[in-house]
Amino acid sequence: MGCSNSKEAPRVIHDAQRPLTANEYYPAPPSGNTPVQPSASRLGLNTGSMPATTPVGGGRSAQTSNASEIDLAYAPLQQLKKFWIDPDDCGSSRALKSSYMMTHVGYYQGHPTVIKSFAGFDKRTASVVEKERSDLIKEIRALSKLSHPNIVAFLGFTYTTVDDLKCVTEFMDGGNLRTLLNNPKRELSWRREKLSIALDVASALQYLHSLKPKVMHRNIKAEKVLLTASLSAKLSGFGSAREWSYTQTMTRKVGSVEWSAPELLLNEDYNEKIDIYAFGMLLIELDTRELPYANIARDTSNALVTNIITGVVRPTVSPTCPKSISKLVRACLQLDSSLRPSADVIVQILREEQARAAEAVVEKLQIKQTSGSRSAVPTVVPPSIVSTGFDVPHPDFQHLAPLRNQYWIDARDCVVSRQISSSCMSTLLGHFKGDAVVVKMLNLTRPIDCVDQDRKYLVREIVMMAKLAHPNIVTFRGFTFTTQDDLKCVTEFMAGGTVRALLDKKKRALSWDSEKLRLALDVAMGLAYLHGQTPTLMHRNIKASKVLLTPGLGAKLSGFGFARVWTSQETMTAAVGTMEWAAPELLRNEDYSTPADVFSFGVWTPQLPWPLPPHDHIRSF
Repeated sequence: MGCSNSKEAPRVIHDAQRPLTANEYYPAPPSGNTPVQPSASRLGLNTGSMPATTPVGGGRSAQTSNASEIDLAYAPLQQLKKFWIDPDDCGSSRALKSSYMMTHVGYYQGHPTVIKSFAGFDKRTASVVEKERSDLIKEIRALSKLSHPNIVAFLGFTYTTVDDLKCVTEFMDGGNLRTLLNNPKRELSWRREKLSIALDVASALQYLHSLKPKVMHRNIKAEKVLLTASLSAKLSGFGSAREWSYTQTMTRKVGSVEWSAPELLLNEDYNEKIDIYAFGMLLIELDTRELPYANIARDTSNALVTNIITGVVRPTVSPTCPKSISKLVRACLQLDSSLRPSADVIVQILREEQARAAEAVVEKLQIKQTSGSRSAVPTVVPPSIVSTGFDVPHPDFQHLAPLRNQYWIDARDCVVSRQISSSCMSTLLGHFKGDAVVVKMLNLTRPIDCVDQDRKYLVREIVMMAKLAHPNIVTFRGFTFTTQDDLKCVTEFMAGGTVRALLDKKKRALSWDSEKLRLALDVAMGLAYLHGQTPTLMHRNIKASKVLLTPGLGAKLSGFGFARVWTSQETMTAAVGTMEWAAPELLRNEDYSTPADVFSFGVWTPQLPWPLPPHDHIRSF
């Protein structure tokens, strides 16, 4: 099956009252369950060869297209041969609602994908078709240069005629941010969801603006932010993106009026600070859940442009908006572009706010634990917990009492589907309120004493993960139990698997420039967050199998069963973790602290270029 459809599929209009799911987007792929990776060539997939003389398809193109015409139309893509996809390996199934160009859900060698194309000459005038072809070529060229966990992963492109160019990207099963904001039944808070989404987008901007030359997105808004089922955000819509350097003058209008900076509306020279202005408008969207200026009456778009340029109208935040976010919005929307913060500063501000939010949660839980308060029990808590305070089937579960109000999950809302390979615990893939999740449980086939020890580790992992909130640490969703043997720890599903599994793929080429350095940095940032907490947190089990990946190879730390709080007054000597990754002081049962994690990181990092486990070359001795 080729990329083109025999007939156009009907456009799908999704119910805005509920979040989008993968099943609504596409049928089960014909084969394979491997998640989408950043590019077909990096995956080691068979991409075929980009034809020197491009084949000619049927329809209108069969009559008027020829090889030279096709090669001329797609000359700008000749340098991107490594991203060429054989048309027979790529198919589309269902149309998606889209404001610009045609968008279909499809598959590429078993991977769910999104395929963007444009309607041909038989539907529109030549000038419109040529403009859309040019825009799609620009988007392909822009995406081919990018690799970041918060930017939608580009898989490749294909064509057979002058008017059937296809841009193939990863499928994001959470839909776009605008659809989420339009859903009144989906509760969102700054602490739990909005802050993380804002930080994801800011991280993408930080990456774009750090490139040489810098890359400007030029069309930041909620509609261009795609989401995973667990609400991780990625930037898309790079048709307007441009490289920029200090020697260039850039004045052409792009984007939408409501998100456009004054200098752009005035046709003045502009730089990457127009993205910062648009990001400020995106924060307004996140805060109010409405389109910018939705509450401002206006007669014409020209009147709105005039009012934006002069500062007569200014978007406002909601009464519940955190003060730090409100202050950041004002900074991003400065009329003078030189006064707007850089993406680096924005990321720092949002991370500090995220850390404060996490500390507030921990402090609140500690107060509740100290006071023994058991009021305000949510309706989802089982009757036994409401009636007796917190009746538990095992003494270890008392440590979970302070978490019940915020993280208790009704067992009926969490459904497990299939087993995932795991060393000790039972790990299953499941769903929680429509989101794909990982459910960790006790492995009851192990000896009783091992199960008892595993129960302690699982309780400790739940307590520890409830304290954490960071982009490079796997997200904790909650816990549930009905007996002492069915305790469940529910976390986000990471579709990219583990770094260990990635390194074991012999055909998967990784380079320090595009993948390894980013993986190491993500893990280091996760460690920096843990060690920066008060009191300090230690992971104590850093290794490749504990590092989970997004489809775009963003890395997150998991496996907090051995994690511990540490202070300078404490002595810690218990040996934990795995010998090959353990620091000498830990193996000698001496006092140790956070440098033990740093040692493990040092052992783990060389595995990136050397895929075997540490010390594997001397095991036989």
